[in-house]
Amino acid sequence: MFLTACLVPALTLPLSVSGAGKKKGAFTISFHVEGDKSEGDKRVAEDVINGRTVYFRRMPVVTNKDFRGYWPFPADDGSWGAAFKLSSTGLRRLNTAGLTERGRLMRVVVNMRMVDVMLVDRNPEDGIIVLWKGLTEAELKKLEKALPQIPAQ
Repeated sequence: MFLTACLVPALTLPLSVSGAGKKKGAFTISFHVEGDKSEGDKRVAEDVINGRTVYFRRMPVVTNKDFRGYWPFPADDGSWGAAFKLSSTGLRRLNTAGLTERGRLMRVVVNMRMVDVMLVDRNPEDGIIVLWKGLTEAELKKLEKALPQIPAQ
């Protein structure tokens, strides 16, 4: 569904993500699509991606509540990636974003930490969205408690 565009280690403003107010130690992941500065500070947060200022919407397109399961895999950079199977609601939300936000970037936030950036390039026909890298061992342990692990498809 999405191609990884880049990983940005220097991040400027945190995004509001679902999971605020959750119990400590819970796993949260959210996908935030690129917005526009004209949407205002309450709706978008500024970040710099490859030297370009980008605004990401604070309201996520999908969160861990929209996933039925996942399967982890080792990433090329020594971290972990994961493929997430979407629920029907999550698939509908992501398909809508795939149609309306094509060509824009999407930020992945894990436990309030900005992990990766993807390019919205098409709809996920298989109902799977992939985070190619950036998960830590500790986050994987939390993920195991939050979602069922399913076989790779």
